[in-house]
Amino acid sequence: MVLVQDLLHPSAASEAKKHKLKTLVQEPRSFFMDVKCPGCLQITTVFSHAQTAVTCDSCTTVLCTPTGGKAKLSEGCAFRRNTAVERTLGPLAAAGSIVVGIVVGTVVGTAAGTVAAGIAVDEVQPAEE
Repeated sequence: MVLVQDLLHPSAASEAKKHKLKTLVQEPRSFFMDVKCPGCLQITTVFSHAQTAVTCDSCTTVLCTPTGGKAKLSEGCAFRRNTAVERTLGPLAAAGSIVVGIVVGTVVGTAAGTVAAGIAVDEVQPAEE
């Protein structure tokens, strides 16, 4: 019996139509993007499925608003897909399993001098029990 379709080597068109968990290799369809503010031209990194409104740090312009799925960019905002974050933190960062941010101050329960998620740890504060 001959199969009409090759199951080990599906076409790119058939993979694009499938659900993210039904593809041959499971991967998230979310991503990080660099959004340029139309007012001050500052670039901000935004998650594609952000659940809160993201504003520009310098001029407080709203860059994107949340919807049920992907975040909706404001009018006049330019964006590009940011692959540097995905390469640095791995595929789990795009899935939302790793929280990306800047740690200011102390980190609880981590040894000094280590690097957690790309962030250097300077001080240690023991975890409360």
